[in-house]
Amino acid sequence: PTTKNSDRACSLLLSDILPCLTISDKCIFWICCVYLVVYRKLPDAIVQRFECEKELSAVEWPSTHLTVDEKQQAVTLMEMAVDYLALYIDSESLESETTLKAAHLFAVNHIRCIAVLEGFECSRNLLDKYTSLYPSCLELVLMSARAQEHGFGDLSFVGFEEALSNWPEEAP
Repeated sequence: PTTKNSDRACSLLLSDILPCLTISDKCIFWICCVYLVVYRKLPDAIVQRFECEKELSAVEWPSTHLTVDEKQQAVTLMEMAVDYLALYIDSESLESETTLKAAHLFAVNHIRCIAVLEGFECSRNLLDKYTSLYPSCLELVLMSARAQEHGFGDLSFVGFEEALSNWPEEAP
């Protein structure tokens, strides 16, 4: 009974907090939650930015040893974050440069997190999804080129050339 009351209190608290956050804050919040589950601390890239302009950064996700349950908990939390943010990030909100940048960085962090938790192939599928969703995100294009490099070995320019050929004409 105590656990259920505690769970309800946490859920209520979460439902009270989330509506108060901007989309950028929500992206930072979810990445920090998943990172906290995986590494038991906040990401250094975020902590260094306290008292500065709020902005999600590309976080380093070093490999780590987790139990199956811990990995599943982190994956479930990330899926929850993706589902939650999808309610707020749409084509209209992406017209804001701040929201678009937060969405790009969330995508980069999502891919890196899944690479650590579930492996390169799972993250590759996500990379393809996000690259088609955000074709003007330079970091995703570079990640795609690096992923192609892994697949082609010595033909490192193949991935870069393919990434450039997919670059949208309207993007700078």
